[in-house]
Amino acid sequence: MRRILSLVSILACLVLLGGNQPVQGQTASHTVHLPLVSNAQASNRVGLIVDFGGERRITTCVSFTEPELREVEVLRRSGLEIACKAYPGIGEAVCRIEDVGCTYPAEPCWCQCTGSPCVFWSLWYWEESQEGWVYQGMGASSRGMHDGEIIAFMWGSGENAPPTLPLDMLCTPPVQATM
Repeated sequence: MRRILSLVSILACLVLLGGNQPVQGQTASHTVHLPLVSNAQASNRVGLIVDFGGERRITTCVSFTEPELREVEVLRRSGLEIACKAYPGIGEAVCRIEDVGCTYPAEPCWCQCTGSPCVFWSLWYWEESQEGWVYQGMGASSRGMHDGEIIAFMWGSGENAPPTLPLDMLCTPPVQATM
């Protein structure tokens, strides 16, 4: 019975958050590009887009040595200030990035979803095979990111996809050694 209730809870969250659907993005007019967050030995890079709604957006690149990083770890390593809450079976929810969102644990992580409109940090990843953005219906610790992938955190209703930006625009291509 407990497993059924957990499954029902997960499915309800997925329905409320929109499921996984590829969508083409729109662009905003004010973007700040943060410098590459680098580890000197790193060989892997993930592009990161953080859209605060309106015209404010940050883009950066996070490099790492591990074979993969969870989405929330990419966000943590970007140097941005974040607050998250773990949900068993779903993963970590991002409550706040910098000055936007809910100040968990002082207030509930979904503090701005008590009525309409419901606004929250949605998570998206670029799916090359679908040539579009896919809404991540689970928590930000449920999927591993690999070299060359792009993720985006969007403040809003979860209906608007991120802008389409190529990895080379977010991450400087690695320098090839010449001999």
